[in-house]
Amino acid sequence: MAPEAPGWVALTWVLVLAACGSNPTEATPATRAEAPAVATTRAGVTTTTVDLESGDLRDADLWSADLSGRDLSGFDLSGADLGRATLTDSDLSGANLTGADLTDADLSGADLRAATLTGADMTGARFAGADMTGLDLAGAQLAYASLSGARLSGADLSEASLTEADLGHADLSGADLTGADLSEASLTEADLGHADLSGAYLFRADLTRAVLTGTTIGGADLDTATMSGVDLAGRDLSGIDFSNTILSAAGLAGADLSGADLTGADLSDADLRAADLTMADLSSATLVGADLDGATLDGARLVSATYDEATFEGVASGKGARIHSDFAIAEAAAAMFRDTASSPGPEPYIEDTAARPVALLIPRCRERGSPCGMHPLHERIPEEWRPFSIHAMQLAVVIEDDWEEIELCSYTGGNLIRRRQARRMTLYDAATGDVLDETLVLGTDPRPCGQYEYVCRHPCVTHLDGEEADEEALAWLALHVAGPGG
Repeated sequence: MAPEAPGWVALTWVLVLAACGSNPTEATPATRAEAPAVATTRAGVTTTTVDLESGDLRDADLWSADLSGRDLSGFDLSGADLGRATLTDSDLSGANLTGADLTDADLSGADLRAATLTGADMTGARFAGADMTGLDLAGAQLAYASLSGARLSGADLSEASLTEADLGHADLSGADLTGADLSEASLTEADLGHADLSGAYLFRADLTRAVLTGTTIGGADLDTATMSGVDLAGRDLSGIDFSNTILSAAGLAGADLSGADLTGADLSDADLRAADLTMADLSSATLVGADLDGATLDGARLVSATYDEATFEGVASGKGARIHSDFAIAEAAAAMFRDTASSPGPEPYIEDTAARPVALLIPRCRERGSPCGMHPLHERIPEEWRPFSIHAMQLAVVIEDDWEEIELCSYTGGNLIRRRQARRMTLYDAATGDVLDETLVLGTDPRPCGQYEYVCRHPCVTHLDGEEADEEALAWLALHVAGPGG
């Protein structure tokens, strides 16, 4: 209970005097922060008395006033100017602050339960630890406000402006935040349990370790939002747009993410065990260190996803998962079939089956400084040979292309080198990592050197190359992939 306030309070403003050399009895006009423009006769200070007993402070000028610890419960402060006022630990429960100016005011620890703040401007105000339980703050102007640790459970913040507001550790359980602008707001470890964030704008908002139990997030704009460490295990998140969202170390075990848009999302070290990712779009997503044990990836799109050190062991299903370009990270793909412990679960190589899905990879791309990717020859293999699921891949071929020098032809001003392709191919069993076969296929010889050739001058060297060994490579591959009668 706040101490009983006296019947009046003295509010003091300091008036800035004129510049040096002016008559000290002639004051310059005061700015708004310095109070009314009146002449000063007592050391540049004027004192104004405000009656608090009536409880009627409508349209009062309380700019920068110190009302900390005051009992203002039930007061009418509608239209009052409380900009930069100090109201820490004050009791404003049931007060009428309709249309009040609270810009940059300090209401830390204040009791605002049942207060009316319709149309109040709270831009930059501080409400740290304030009790705002159940308040109607629909459409409120709270941009840049500090609400860390504030109690806002059950509050109506629909369509409120909370741009760059600090809501860290705030209690927002059951709050209505539909359509609220929370762009770049801090919600670190805030309690948003059973809150409604549908339609909220959370661009670059920080929800690290926020409590999201029962929170409605469908329709929220989470573009580039940070949701690291949040627990969404077992939640229905189907169809939600998580594109470019940071979900590193998030708990998503058993979550329904079917049809979710996770393009560009950061799911590094996320727990996705037994998650349903059916038809989810994970293009360009980061899955480094993620645990997908028992997850369902039917029809999922993983184009250009990064999943180094991700665990796919025991994946429930991956039928139809589109991986056409996600083997662009060839080293990650190679690790899958070399490391039996983290095998994605392809069927073992069986001699008498029909076509066995195969991926053709470029090895050691980082060492060569070239981008990892499917070998260009992969585009020429029959459709039925291509794996459309990580888990359907039974074979993997690592292809190393080199060029052998056949002849050096010297000309005036430069040399010409005749070369043919030497393509080394190593066939792996994707389930065990065993080497099944390897070969060296040669391309065709180039034409002979002519009497006259266009050559570049030293030290440049001109090459005369034969045809690549594509047909020879495909013929060898067919022996292993097409199966009997293939």
